[in-house]
Amino acid sequence: MKKMGIGDTLGKEVKSWGMLAILIVIMSLILIKFKTANPGNITCSSLYTYNASANNCYLTTNASTTTAIGNVAGTVDTFTTALSEPKNWVIIAIIALIGFAILKYFQSKKGN
Repeated sequence: MKKMGIGDTLGKEVKSWGMLAILIVIMSLILIKFKTANPGNITCSSLYTYNASANNCYLTTNASTTTAIGNVAGTVDTFTTALSEPKNWVIIAIIALIGFAILKYFQSKKGN
């Protein structure tokens, strides 16, 4: 069995993290598109239209009557806002590294 060097391992880890980051960004974009498209009235009820610049819903027949976006759209906002914070990425990376270290520890104990 060929042993990999630390550079190879680190390179593979960085590629894995990069792919995960790309996947999360794509998923966030899809969620935001669902919010703006309002399928199944997840953002605004059927009588209202979504206003992306104000992030609210306005009555289709009277634009001066507004209401807040729905719970699902609010959850999408919270999720995408949380992912846009760099400190959260650092926390996610630290948790993943700790999990990876614990996994490697148990794998080494199992092999002995």
